[in-house]
Amino acid sequence: MIIVPKKNLYLPKRVWGIKRFQRGILVATAIHGTAGAAGVVTISGENIWNFITNSANLWFNANGIVEKQDFDPRQQIDAATDWIIPNASASSAYDIRLINLVGTLTTQWAAENVWIDLGTTRNCGKASGTADIDVEIRKDGGAALDSGHYQLIGALA
Repeated sequence: MIIVPKKNLYLPKRVWGIKRFQRGILVATAIHGTAGAAGVVTISGENIWNFITNSANLWFNANGIVEKQDFDPRQQIDAATDWIIPNASASSAYDIRLINLVGTLTTQWAAENVWIDLGTTRNCGKASGTADIDVEIRKDGGAALDSGHYQLIGALA
């Protein structure tokens, strides 16, 4: 979404040292999330419960998609909240960090609280029990752009 002022609204040729069109892009960015060079980083968080195969899993894919396995098969959580939109903006310039709050993960992509690049798909999971985690994403070694909370529950019914 790009916000462009109406023609009859007076704006000087330059606003805040940038052109009017660029100002509209900045306003849209402020409304819709944190913009990287070519995409918006957005993490939704999710409760992932698997009572069928006893293992709840979460994937942050190198292609920008976030998937879960709560019941078979593995599936995209929500196209509107993949870790970057548009997905074509995904690259190894982005890093991910897992912060384990409660429980012990059965599978995790790296040591806890360590930034690792998203040039490769990253997976974590929990079998037989509950784990609560926070996930953060940053770009080029900067501050976290967004974070989300995930609860993974693996148990046989």
